[in-house]
Amino acid sequence: MDATRPDVVNGIIPPDSKPHVSKDRGVGQRVFTFLHSTGFANLRQSDEQFEGWIQNTTYEDFTSYVARLNGIITNEPLHRRSFKSSKVMVGNDWINQGDAFHTPFSSAKEKLLRQVFEATKRLGSNDDRALLLYYSLQDLHLFADGNGRTGRALYQMISDKGRQLSETELSELLDHQKGEAVGNGRSVFAESVLKPETAFYYIRREIFKKMFPDEFSQEYRDIWSFAQAGNPEWPDRDKDKLRKHDERAREAVQALFSETTDHLSFRSLALLRLLKEKGLLSQYQNGDRDLVKTWHNVTPQDKGKKQLGIDAYRLNEDLTEDDVRRLFGIYMELDREFFDQLISIFESPSDHRVEETDLKNLFRATPVVEPSVSA
Repeated sequence: MDATRPDVVNGIIPPDSKPHVSKDRGVGQRVFTFLHSTGFANLRQSDEQFEGWIQNTTYEDFTSYVARLNGIITNEPLHRRSFKSSKVMVGNDWINQGDAFHTPFSSAKEKLLRQVFEATKRLGSNDDRALLLYYSLQDLHLFADGNGRTGRALYQMISDKGRQLSETELSELLDHQKGEAVGNGRSVFAESVLKPETAFYYIRREIFKKMFPDEFSQEYRDIWSFAQAGNPEWPDRDKDKLRKHDERAREAVQALFSETTDHLSFRSLALLRLLKEKGLLSQYQNGDRDLVKTWHNVTPQDKGKKQLGIDAYRLNEDLTEDDVRRLFGIYMELDREFFDQLISIFESPSDHRVEETDLKNLFRATPVVEPSVSA
């Protein structure tokens, strides 16, 4: 890195500089050129300089660089390279009967990302920083396109692998779109890092454990709410009422019916918290089942435990407008708790274990039994 260059700040070209990156090259090649043009590749070769950059970079500079990286990956022009503020539901919608999972509400995304950014400064391991940022980006889903590739690129850049960034490795991880594919980035990456949907199940499991401590240790390991997104049964009269009220109530309704995760979904956790607050859990509890009989990929530690059933069809008919607004509040709380748990997994690994393994280590390798879940 040429420290005398006037356009280099902390080893990275500032936002108004425009390194030339040809649009007709593969994604891996474009990213490789970008990292060298902005000085990051040279900076990353020195652990001391990289640590200084981590500690001294502002949140605004960091997010600007990540947005520019995403723009390089997706071929977005400079003026369109920014975070998207709209709500994103990851996966297919219920009409297509696909899997979809809840992402944080748009109003919370910046605060959660700031929390993650500050946590990366506290962590002492670049591999931990890289994995925390990767999973955070996959859950936040900040961009309209390229979240997976941007996350994989960030992981490669920030982890210890970043000291030897190569165009070949970046191409293998990133060039998977039709017309420019030289590898299968998702499957290659999954050989060393647990898939987000599986990691997110374990994080929600930590939330459930904290929310339901006695029952978790003695009896339950999972929740199933009998109102899957493929068959929404929200009463028309309630839909009509809610249309006349605030956006938060409508977002809560959307979240309630958009998620198709089967095991420890945000929907189930939100309904459980609402019922516990109202003292009505026993009234809507329905169909406790042996977890092994309903899920063949049960974590060994959970064998012999039960799945708590909530009759959400009946509950939906009884929800008031105040209940729906409280559900929005609960979703916001769960978003914060998800990131609190994710960060804690890296900062206090001994507090988060499955069998004899720290979760952060389980995230880096295929576990003995990997739950086949949608997150």
